[in-house]
Amino acid sequence: MSGSRMRSLYQRGRLYFSLARERRLQRISPLVVNLFITGRCNADCAYCYVGMDENPAREFTLDEWRSLIDGFIARGARMFTIVGGEPLLSPNCAGIVEHLRRRGMFFTLTSNGYLIPRHLSVARLASQLTLSVDGDERSNDDIRGEGAYHKTLKGIRAAREAGIPVRLSVVVTKGAMGQTAHILELCDRYNMFATFTPCIDPPSFRTERTARLRMTGEEVREYFRGLLAWKGKSARIMNSEASIRYMINYPLPFSEIIMRDSPHAGYYPPRCPYGVIQFIVTNTGAIYPCGIWWNRADFTPGNVLAEGLDAALARAHDLPCQSCSFCNLVDWVELAKPSAVVRGLDITARQFLRNRLSPRHGEDR
Repeated sequence: MSGSRMRSLYQRGRLYFSLARERRLQRISPLVVNLFITGRCNADCAYCYVGMDENPAREFTLDEWRSLIDGFIARGARMFTIVGGEPLLSPNCAGIVEHLRRRGMFFTLTSNGYLIPRHLSVARLASQLTLSVDGDERSNDDIRGEGAYHKTLKGIRAAREAGIPVRLSVVVTKGAMGQTAHILELCDRYNMFATFTPCIDPPSFRTERTARLRMTGEEVREYFRGLLAWKGKSARIMNSEASIRYMINYPLPFSEIIMRDSPHAGYYPPRCPYGVIQFIVTNTGAIYPCGIWWNRADFTPGNVLAEGLDAALARAHDLPCQSCSFCNLVDWVELAKPSAVVRGLDITARQFLRNRLSPRHGEDR
Protein backbone atom coordinates (compact mmCIF):
# COMPACT_ATOMS: atom_id res chain seq x y z
CA MET A 1 0.00 0.00 0.00
CA SER A 2 1.36 3.43 -0.96
CA GLY A 3 2.37 6.08 1.54
CA SER A 4 -0.58 8.33 0.63
CA ARG A 5 -3.06 5.50 1.23
CA MET A 6 -1.49 4.60 4.56
CA ARG A 7 -1.50 8.27 5.61
CA SER A 8 -5.19 8.68 4.73
CA LEU A 9 -6.18 5.51 6.58
CA TYR A 10 -4.18 6.60 9.62
CA GLN A 11 -5.66 10.11 9.61
CA ARG A 12 -9.22 8.83 9.29
CA GLY A 13 -8.66 6.24 11.97
CA ARG A 14 -7.36 8.92 14.33
CA LEU A 15 -10.41 11.09 13.56
CA TYR A 16 -12.88 8.26 14.24
CA PHE A 17 -11.11 7.31 17.47
CA SER A 18 -11.23 10.93 18.65
CA LEU A 19 -14.94 11.22 17.77
CA ALA A 20 -15.72 8.11 19.82
CA ARG A 21 -13.60 9.32 22.74
CA GLU A 22 -15.10 12.81 22.89
CA ARG A 23 -18.63 11.42 22.59
CA ARG A 24 -17.97 9.09 25.52
CA LEU A 25 -16.43 11.85 27.66
CA GLN A 26 -19.04 14.47 26.57
CA ARG A 27 -16.33 17.11 26.21
CA ILE A 28 -16.30 20.24 24.11
CA SER A 29 -13.40 19.85 21.68
CA PRO A 30 -13.05 21.37 18.18
CA LEU A 31 -12.25 18.10 16.41
CA VAL A 32 -13.68 19.21 13.06
CA VAL A 33 -13.11 22.76 11.80
CA ASN A 34 -14.64 24.23 8.65
CA LEU A 35 -12.56 27.11 7.28
CA PHE A 36 -14.50 29.41 4.94
CA ILE A 37 -11.39 31.05 3.55
CA THR A 38 -13.06 33.37 0.98
CA GLY A 39 -16.45 34.69 -0.06
CA ARG A 40 -15.37 35.02 -3.69
CA CYS A 41 -16.76 32.50 -6.15
CA ASN A 42 -16.87 31.79 -9.89
CA ALA A 43 -20.28 30.09 -9.69
CA ASP A 44 -23.71 31.50 -8.90
CA CYS A 45 -25.49 28.83 -6.86
CA ALA A 46 -28.99 29.93 -5.98
CA TYR A 47 -28.98 28.72 -2.37
CA CYS A 48 -25.41 29.51 -1.25
CA TYR A 49 -24.92 30.77 2.32
CA VAL A 50 -21.80 32.74 1.42
CA GLY A 51 -22.02 36.20 -0.06
CA MET A 52 -22.05 38.68 2.78
CA ASP A 53 -18.26 38.68 3.17
CA GLU A 54 -17.09 38.71 -0.46
CA ASN A 55 -15.12 41.94 -0.04
CA PRO A 56 -14.48 42.37 3.67
CA ALA A 57 -12.52 45.26 5.07
CA ARG A 58 -10.49 42.84 7.19
CA GLU A 59 -9.84 39.14 6.68
CA PHE A 60 -7.17 36.67 7.70
CA THR A 61 -3.66 36.87 6.31
CA LEU A 62 -1.91 33.60 5.48
CA ASP A 63 0.18 33.82 8.65
CA GLU A 64 -3.01 34.32 10.67
CA TRP A 65 -4.62 31.29 9.02
CA ARG A 66 -1.56 29.22 9.90
CA SER A 67 -1.64 30.45 13.49
CA LEU A 68 -5.37 29.75 13.75
CA ILE A 69 -4.93 26.22 12.40
CA ASP A 70 -2.14 25.61 14.92
CA GLY A 71 -4.43 26.90 17.68
CA PHE A 72 -7.16 24.46 16.72
CA ILE A 73 -4.70 21.57 16.51
CA ALA A 74 -3.45 22.43 20.00
CA ARG A 75 -7.07 22.17 21.17
CA GLY A 76 -7.56 18.73 19.62
CA ALA A 77 -8.54 19.29 15.98
CA ARG A 78 -8.31 16.16 13.80
CA MET A 79 -10.04 17.28 10.59
CA PHE A 80 -10.33 20.50 8.60
CA THR A 81 -12.57 21.39 5.69
CA ILE A 82 -11.48 24.19 3.37
CA VAL A 83 -14.54 25.94 1.97
CA GLY A 84 -15.52 29.14 0.18
CA GLY A 85 -16.92 30.68 -1.92
CA GLU A 86 -14.53 28.89 -4.16
CA PRO A 87 -11.41 28.29 -2.03
CA LEU A 88 -9.10 27.99 -5.06
CA LEU A 89 -9.80 31.68 -5.77
CA SER A 90 -8.18 32.65 -2.50
CA PRO A 91 -4.49 33.64 -2.69
CA ASN A 92 -4.11 31.91 0.68
CA CYS A 93 -5.47 28.52 -0.42
CA ALA A 94 -2.18 26.89 -1.46
CA GLY A 95 -0.43 28.07 1.70
CA ILE A 96 -3.25 26.80 3.94
CA VAL A 97 -3.27 23.42 2.18
CA GLU A 98 0.51 23.09 2.46
CA HIS A 99 0.38 23.96 6.16
CA LEU A 100 -2.33 21.40 6.90
CA ARG A 101 -0.32 18.79 5.00
CA ARG A 102 2.81 19.60 7.00
CA ARG A 103 0.84 19.30 10.23
CA GLY A 104 -0.37 15.82 9.23
CA MET A 105 -4.04 16.72 9.25
CA PHE A 106 -6.89 14.94 7.48
CA PHE A 107 -8.52 17.69 5.42
CA THR A 108 -11.06 18.09 2.66
CA LEU A 109 -10.96 20.72 -0.08
CA THR A 110 -14.54 21.67 -1.00
CA SER A 111 -14.81 23.10 -4.51
CA ASN A 112 -17.11 23.48 -7.48
CA GLY A 113 -14.34 21.77 -9.46
CA TYR A 114 -13.93 24.41 -12.17
CA LEU A 115 -10.31 25.19 -11.29
CA ILE A 116 -9.17 21.70 -10.30
CA PRO A 117 -7.46 20.93 -13.66
CA ARG A 118 -5.32 24.09 -13.22
CA HIS A 119 -4.58 23.47 -9.54
CA LEU A 120 -3.88 19.76 -9.37
CA SER A 121 -0.68 20.39 -7.40
CA VAL A 122 -2.81 21.90 -4.61
CA ALA A 123 -5.65 19.35 -4.92
CA ARG A 124 -3.20 16.44 -4.65
CA LEU A 125 -2.23 17.55 -1.16
CA ALA A 126 -5.80 17.23 0.15
CA SER A 127 -6.97 14.04 1.82
CA GLN A 128 -10.15 14.26 -0.23
CA LEU A 129 -11.99 16.60 -2.58
CA THR A 130 -15.65 17.41 -2.06
CA LEU A 131 -17.21 18.56 -5.33
CA SER A 132 -20.75 19.77 -5.97
CA VAL A 133 -23.19 18.20 -8.43
CA ASP A 134 -26.96 18.44 -7.92
CA GLY A 135 -28.24 16.32 -10.81
CA ASP A 136 -27.95 15.97 -14.58
CA GLU A 137 -26.84 18.87 -16.77
CA ARG A 138 -30.24 20.55 -16.96
CA SER A 139 -31.06 20.24 -13.26
CA ASN A 140 -27.57 21.18 -12.09
CA ASP A 141 -27.16 24.21 -14.35
CA ASP A 142 -30.59 25.56 -13.41
CA ILE A 143 -29.26 25.91 -9.88
CA ARG A 144 -25.56 26.61 -10.40
CA GLY A 145 -25.43 28.49 -13.71
CA GLU A 146 -24.99 27.62 -17.38
CA GLY A 147 -22.06 25.33 -18.12
CA ALA A 148 -21.57 24.37 -14.46
CA TYR A 149 -22.19 20.65 -15.00
CA HIS A 150 -19.50 20.13 -17.64
CA LYS A 151 -16.97 22.30 -15.82
CA THR A 152 -17.45 20.24 -12.68
CA LEU A 153 -17.18 16.98 -14.64
CA LYS A 154 -13.84 18.11 -16.04
CA GLY A 155 -12.70 18.74 -12.48
CA ILE A 156 -13.92 15.31 -11.39
CA ARG A 157 -12.15 13.59 -14.27
CA ALA A 158 -8.87 15.46 -13.62
CA ALA A 159 -9.00 14.62 -9.92
CA ARG A 160 -9.78 10.95 -10.39
CA GLU A 161 -7.14 10.49 -13.08
CA ALA A 162 -4.69 11.96 -10.57
CA GLY A 163 -5.84 9.39 -7.99
CA ILE A 164 -7.47 11.97 -5.69
CA PRO A 165 -10.47 10.64 -3.71
CA VAL A 166 -13.67 12.57 -4.50
CA ARG A 167 -16.93 12.85 -2.61
CA LEU A 168 -19.96 14.47 -4.22
CA SER A 169 -22.03 16.92 -2.20
CA VAL A 170 -25.60 16.91 -3.55
CA VAL A 171 -28.05 19.63 -2.52
CA VAL A 172 -31.54 18.29 -3.11
CA THR A 173 -34.08 20.71 -4.60
CA LYS A 174 -37.28 20.37 -6.61
CA GLY A 175 -35.20 20.19 -9.78
CA ALA A 176 -33.13 17.36 -8.38
CA MET A 177 -36.12 15.14 -7.61
CA GLY A 178 -35.62 11.95 -9.58
CA GLN A 179 -31.88 12.62 -10.05
CA THR A 180 -30.55 10.06 -7.57
CA ALA A 181 -29.95 7.44 -10.25
CA HIS A 182 -27.89 9.91 -12.29
CA ILE A 183 -25.76 10.88 -9.28
CA LEU A 184 -25.11 7.26 -8.38
CA GLU A 185 -24.20 6.45 -11.98
CA LEU A 186 -21.59 9.23 -11.85
CA CYS A 187 -20.30 7.76 -8.59
CA ASP A 188 -19.99 4.30 -10.13
CA ARG A 189 -18.28 5.70 -13.23
CA TYR A 190 -15.67 7.70 -11.34
CA ASN A 191 -15.40 5.62 -8.14
CA MET A 192 -16.88 8.30 -5.87
CA PHE A 193 -19.30 8.50 -2.96
CA ALA A 194 -22.10 11.03 -2.38
CA THR A 195 -23.82 12.86 0.46
CA PHE A 196 -27.37 14.17 -0.05
CA THR A 197 -28.63 17.25 1.83
CA PRO A 198 -31.95 19.05 1.17
CA CYS A 199 -32.18 22.78 0.54
CA ILE A 200 -34.40 23.73 3.46
CA ASP A 201 -33.28 26.98 5.03
CA PRO A 202 -31.61 29.34 2.53
CA PRO A 203 -30.05 32.59 3.77
CA SER A 204 -32.40 35.56 4.00
CA PHE A 205 -30.74 37.44 1.15
CA ARG A 206 -31.49 34.52 -1.21
CA THR A 207 -34.97 33.54 0.04
CA GLU A 208 -36.86 34.97 -2.93
CA ARG A 209 -34.52 33.39 -5.47
CA THR A 210 -34.68 29.96 -3.86
CA ALA A 211 -38.47 29.86 -3.43
CA ARG A 212 -39.00 27.87 -6.62
CA LEU A 213 -36.26 25.38 -5.67
CA ARG A 214 -37.40 24.45 -2.20
CA MET A 215 -39.33 21.24 -1.68
CA THR A 216 -42.42 20.99 0.49
CA GLY A 217 -42.18 18.95 3.67
CA GLU A 218 -43.87 15.98 2.05
CA GLU A 219 -41.55 16.21 -0.96
CA VAL A 220 -38.54 16.10 1.38
CA ARG A 221 -39.93 12.99 3.06
CA GLU A 222 -40.73 11.42 -0.31
CA TYR A 223 -37.18 12.08 -1.47
CA PHE A 224 -35.62 10.50 1.60
CA ARG A 225 -37.94 7.50 1.40
CA GLY A 226 -36.62 7.03 -2.12
CA LEU A 227 -33.03 7.53 -0.93
CA LEU A 228 -33.58 4.85 1.70
CA ALA A 229 -34.58 2.43 -1.05
CA TRP A 230 -31.47 3.38 -3.05
CA LYS A 231 -29.36 2.89 0.09
CA GLY A 232 -30.27 -0.79 -0.01
CA LYS A 233 -29.00 -1.05 -3.60
CA SER A 234 -25.92 1.19 -3.67
CA ALA A 235 -22.88 1.45 -1.41
CA ARG A 236 -22.16 4.91 -2.87
CA ILE A 237 -24.55 6.76 -0.54
CA MET A 238 -22.69 8.12 2.48
CA ASN A 239 -25.81 9.22 4.40
CA SER A 240 -26.36 6.69 7.16
CA GLU A 241 -29.66 4.83 7.30
CA ALA A 242 -30.23 6.48 10.70
CA SER A 243 -29.93 9.99 9.21
CA ILE A 244 -32.26 9.13 6.33
CA ARG A 245 -34.92 7.81 8.73
CA TYR A 246 -34.36 10.89 10.89
CA MET A 247 -35.42 13.07 7.96
CA ILE A 248 -38.40 10.91 7.03
CA ASN A 249 -39.80 11.12 10.58
CA TYR A 250 -38.78 14.68 11.52
CA PRO A 251 -41.67 15.85 13.75
CA LEU A 252 -41.74 19.55 12.83
CA PRO A 253 -41.76 21.56 9.60
CA PHE A 254 -38.22 21.26 8.25
CA SER A 255 -37.58 24.99 8.60
CA GLU A 256 -38.08 24.77 12.39
CA ILE A 257 -35.44 23.88 14.99
CA ILE A 258 -36.22 21.53 17.88
CA MET A 259 -35.27 23.48 21.01
CA ARG A 260 -34.23 21.87 24.30
CA ASP A 261 -37.49 22.99 25.96
CA SER A 262 -39.63 21.74 23.05
CA PRO A 263 -42.14 18.89 23.52
CA HIS A 264 -40.20 17.22 20.68
CA ALA A 265 -36.81 17.50 22.42
CA GLY A 266 -36.75 13.74 22.91
CA TYR A 267 -37.07 13.03 19.19
CA TYR A 268 -33.29 12.68 18.87
CA PRO A 269 -31.67 12.57 22.34
CA PRO A 270 -27.93 12.48 21.44
CA ARG A 271 -26.21 15.82 21.81
CA CYS A 272 -25.78 17.66 18.52
CA PRO A 273 -22.10 17.67 17.49
CA TYR A 274 -22.23 21.21 16.08
CA GLY A 275 -20.87 23.69 18.58
CA VAL A 276 -19.39 20.77 20.54
CA ILE A 277 -16.93 18.99 18.26
CA GLN A 278 -17.52 20.91 15.03
CA PHE A 279 -17.25 24.64 14.25
CA ILE A 280 -17.24 27.08 11.32
CA VAL A 281 -14.72 29.93 10.93
CA THR A 282 -15.36 32.59 8.28
CA ASN A 283 -12.77 34.61 6.38
CA THR A 284 -13.43 37.56 8.70
CA GLY A 285 -12.85 35.58 11.91
CA ALA A 286 -16.44 34.90 12.98
CA ILE A 287 -17.03 31.48 14.57
CA TYR A 288 -20.38 29.70 14.20
CA PRO A 289 -21.46 26.27 15.40
CA CYS A 290 -23.21 25.44 12.11
CA GLY A 291 -24.87 26.85 9.00
CA ILE A 292 -28.25 27.03 10.74
CA TRP A 293 -27.04 29.58 13.31
CA TRP A 294 -25.04 31.39 10.65
CA ASN A 295 -28.39 32.10 9.06
CA ARG A 296 -30.25 33.34 12.14
CA ALA A 297 -30.54 36.96 13.24
CA ASP A 298 -30.78 35.97 16.93
CA PHE A 299 -27.19 34.69 17.09
CA THR A 300 -24.15 36.97 17.31
CA PRO A 301 -20.92 35.07 16.69
CA GLY A 302 -17.68 35.58 18.50
CA ASN A 303 -14.74 36.74 16.46
CA VAL A 304 -11.22 35.33 16.65
CA LEU A 305 -9.61 38.55 15.46
CA ALA A 306 -11.45 40.65 18.03
CA GLU A 307 -11.51 38.45 21.15
CA GLY A 308 -9.29 35.42 20.65
CA LEU A 309 -9.99 31.78 19.83
CA ASP A 310 -11.19 30.48 23.19
CA ALA A 311 -13.67 33.31 23.76
CA ALA A 312 -15.04 33.02 20.22
CA LEU A 313 -15.44 29.24 20.60
CA ALA A 314 -17.22 29.69 23.93
CA ARG A 315 -19.91 31.85 22.27
CA ALA A 316 -20.59 29.15 19.68
CA HIS A 317 -21.47 26.17 21.87
CA ASP A 318 -23.99 27.08 24.58
CA LEU A 319 -27.11 27.12 22.40
CA PRO A 320 -30.81 26.46 23.14
CA CYS A 321 -31.30 23.94 20.33
CA GLN A 322 -31.55 20.15 20.66
CA SER A 323 -31.59 19.15 16.97
CA CYS A 324 -32.78 20.36 13.57
CA SER A 325 -33.48 19.21 10.03
CA PHE A 326 -29.79 19.31 9.07
CA CYS A 327 -29.43 15.53 8.82
CA ASN A 328 -25.62 15.64 8.90
CA LEU A 329 -25.83 15.98 12.68
CA VAL A 330 -27.02 12.35 12.83
CA ASP A 331 -24.21 11.19 10.56
CA TRP A 332 -21.59 12.79 12.81
CA VAL A 333 -23.10 11.02 15.83
CA GLU A 334 -23.15 7.77 13.87
CA LEU A 335 -19.47 8.20 12.95
CA ALA A 336 -18.55 7.66 16.59
CA LYS A 337 -19.92 4.09 16.47
CA PRO A 338 -17.59 1.13 15.76
CA SER A 339 -19.61 0.07 12.69
CA ALA A 340 -19.09 3.51 11.15
CA VAL A 341 -15.33 3.31 11.77
CA VAL A 342 -15.18 0.07 9.82
CA ARG A 343 -17.29 1.51 6.99
CA GLY A 344 -15.29 4.73 6.86
CA LEU A 345 -11.97 2.92 6.58
CA ASP A 346 -13.47 0.60 3.96
CA ILE A 347 -14.57 3.61 1.87
CA THR A 348 -11.09 5.11 2.19
CA ALA A 349 -9.50 1.92 0.94
CA ARG A 350 -11.93 1.58 -1.97
CA GLN A 351 -11.37 5.19 -3.04
CA PHE A 352 -7.75 4.26 -3.71
CA LEU A 353 -8.44 0.98 -5.51
CA ARG A 354 -8.74 2.62 -8.91
CA ASN A 355 -6.50 5.67 -9.13
CA ARG A 356 -6.58 5.84 -12.92
CA LEU A 357 -9.66 5.84 -15.11
CA SER A 358 -10.01 3.93 -18.33
CA PRO A 359 -11.17 5.97 -21.36
CA ARG A 360 -14.60 4.38 -21.04
CA HIS A 361 -14.96 5.55 -17.45
CA GLY A 362 -13.57 8.96 -18.27
CA GLU A 363 -16.18 9.90 -20.86
CA ASP A 364 -18.06 13.06 -19.90
CA ARG A 365 -21.48 11.98 -21.00
